[in-house]
Amino acid sequence: MDRKQGRLYSHAWFAVMILTAGYFIDTAHTKASTELPILQDVTSASSKRLAQKTKEYNEALASGDSLKIAEQGYQLGKAYMVVGDHLAAQKYFMQALRIWEPRKGWESMSKIHLRLAEYHFRLKHHKEVFSNASLAMHYAKLSGVRHSLMGADISMAGAYGLRYKMQTNHKRDLDSSHYYYDQALELALSLGNPGDIANVYSLYGPRINDLNHTRYISNLKKAEAIFTREKVTSMIVTTRLSLADAYLDTHHPTLAKNWLREAKQVMDTSSFENFELRGNILKSTANLYEQMSDHKQALAYYKEYHNLAAKALTEDREGAISRLSVEYETEKKAATLASQQKELSLQAQNLKSQKWLTRLAMILSLSAIGFGGVFYWLYRKYRRTSDQNQLLVAEQNHRVKNNLQQITSLLSLQSNRMQDSVGKQVLEESLLRIHAVSLVHQRLYDGSQPVQVDLEEYIPRLAASVFKIFGMESFRPNYLVEKIWLHADKAASFGLILNEMMTNACKYALSHQQEPSLIISCVQQGKSIVFEMKDNGPGFSYESVKKGFGLQLIAVLAGRLKAQLSADKKGNHFTLVFEP
Repeated sequence: MDRKQGRLYSHAWFAVMILTAGYFIDTAHTKASTELPILQDVTSASSKRLAQKTKEYNEALASGDSLKIAEQGYQLGKAYMVVGDHLAAQKYFMQALRIWEPRKGWESMSKIHLRLAEYHFRLKHHKEVFSNASLAMHYAKLSGVRHSLMGADISMAGAYGLRYKMQTNHKRDLDSSHYYYDQALELALSLGNPGDIANVYSLYGPRINDLNHTRYISNLKKAEAIFTREKVTSMIVTTRLSLADAYLDTHHPTLAKNWLREAKQVMDTSSFENFELRGNILKSTANLYEQMSDHKQALAYYKEYHNLAAKALTEDREGAISRLSVEYETEKKAATLASQQKELSLQAQNLKSQKWLTRLAMILSLSAIGFGGVFYWLYRKYRRTSDQNQLLVAEQNHRVKNNLQQITSLLSLQSNRMQDSVGKQVLEESLLRIHAVSLVHQRLYDGSQPVQVDLEEYIPRLAASVFKIFGMESFRPNYLVEKIWLHADKAASFGLILNEMMTNACKYALSHQQEPSLIISCVQQGKSIVFEMKDNGPGFSYESVKKGFGLQLIAVLAGRLKAQLSADKKGNHFTLVFEP
């Protein structure tokens, strides 16, 4: 592993320092091995936990107890961080901080600032990280709780390390980082909790320079021995992988290979699974074979690593969308139940009124007027319910659009940090696909139809986004697009197909022509929608490349639309026919 890769690993370990600091605060009275949030998988359990914490927070609000509101707000903020909604988490953290501050809840205020430091560390805001870590240390000292001080020491070590890497590159910041680490280790040893001690041992050793390696490897071995004794599967794999990377740094591939094999063995033989760890094992194995000059094996492991990364990206996106769907369905069922209860109450009142009116035959005319008034009231009520449902659908589209934009922002940050051109290209193509779906929900939210998309507006907007990504903002294709309304479900699949076709055209056709030309047509013919796209590129043999990922994706999406997909022999004229 070269010095540049070493610097990347050091940056990642400072991130672990910040993340683990919050863990030390939250487990002040429990064993460290019972909860290890550094490597938590975001699964359906996280969504259930979020729902439970939301319920507990609402109960605290109903009680009017401000301390309960603060504590449950903090717990709800942590739950939002697990599912990736850091903006919502910040809102609840700040609310809890405002309640605890006048009451001098030093320990609670310390853990809030640790969480805020974690949030800014994700965004690489080194000034905000340092500010919040310093406040966490200040309040931890006021509280006098040694466990809180240990978490604050870890946070300060990470803050100095981040400032060293991003701004100063001064030895004094590096020395300060090591100083706070040593303070944390001393506290962990005095507290005597094996999980705490192992965690602090595993955090030391960002690969800043070669002098750190001896102590770093020694500490990792101590941590690995404790985690093995305590049977903490995730951290056993993590520390063994870290030992392998450390030996790769010092060009000892044989020792690195042994640790990699042991890490993989634990991962394969246990029920524990984590995309990030699995990917790191593959990446380190590729680095190992690269050091051993076995480039064929190295390339194979790199490919497997990128395939796993793509799978993780897909599952993360689908998980986010699934959570939104669950939230929407829950709200819809609650609204339906409330509406049914109101209707039952109205029916009971109407029955009583009818019995009373039957006995008073003398005022039948007045009864008829009364019934007419009741029916008119019911009609207005149902109209209001319909309008409310329409607003709920629009709000749901808005939430889906915002969440997809957050996913896009996170992937953009990851893409900017990636050095590998192939991986970066995969992320950029995935960003375009997510944007295609996001644009559907934006059109739904901005438009007058809550469940239908106007293709006359949607197609040029999506095409412009693709042209912008490829630096072709000034290019203007020829459009022949009629005003056609398409249901949101089909619009999403159609948008992904259009995105793939536009991407292929920009990459392989338009960019190689002195006078590029592109014709996009979408018209209604009878009961069918006919979409055509034609460019003046060199074309390609559809049969020879149809096994590529992009064309396979187009074929799958066309199947969802029950569409007929055809291409001419030159490979630069595509036709898609489907029913709306």
